Amino acid sequence: MSLDDLRLSDFKTMQQSVFEKLREAILAGHFRPGQRLVERELAQAMQISRTPIREALRKLEEEKLVTNIPYRGVFVSEVTAETAAEVYQVRMALEGLAAALAAEKAAPEDLALLRGIMVDLEKASEKGHLDELIEGNNRFHATIAKLAGNQVLREILQTLQANIGLLRVTSLSVPGRPEATLEEHWGIYEAIAAQDVTRARELAAEHVRRAGEAAGKELTKRGEEG
Repeated sequence: MSLDDLRLSDFKTMQQSVFEKLREAILAGHFRPGQRLVERELAQAMQISRTPIREALRKLEEEKLVTNIPYRGVFVSEVTAETAAEVYQVRMALEGLAAALAAEKAAPEDLALLRGIMVDLEKASEKGHLDELIEGNNRFHATIAKLAGNQVLREILQTLQANIGLLRVTSLSVPGRPEATLEEHWGIYEAIAAQDVTRARELAAEHVRRAGEAAGKELTKRGEEG
């Protein structure tokens, strides 16, 4: 994603469009944790005034995707190693359950959709496009959560979305992790396609554990360097 991709092209309200564009950019890793978001630069990139930018940033702050530090500016939120450990601990259970339910319920057309996402992920991996990998990773997990057919489960995962998205950017930035993630995703897909409930649960939980381990080490390293 480039700054040109931030240009608005839909007919939603200006503020909502700006919010969605910036949210997408953060969760796709275009803006990294700790990076400052400058109103003037964003307004120029989107070719709009600074007012809707300011309002969108306030909404992003409510979602905990950005942090407004007085006299310094607005920054993409960072997650501590301690919080990350707790988030991944919860995610292991939730993502494992989602994969197990998806293995029970997924129809052929659902599997085709999931496989299509995997094909896109492979292409992104071959090109080395981290932003596309992160976006595809988001779609993969969101699709499994949807296929699980449990609205309460989806809503709980949604409440963790800010932390999950920011941590996903961190974990996939670790050398070797994108390739490992791709392999793990294929294993989860194959278990779901085979309707192997137990294996789907186990592989999804293990995938999250490994991602958490990578993110935790990276966050600890950054803390020591800081």
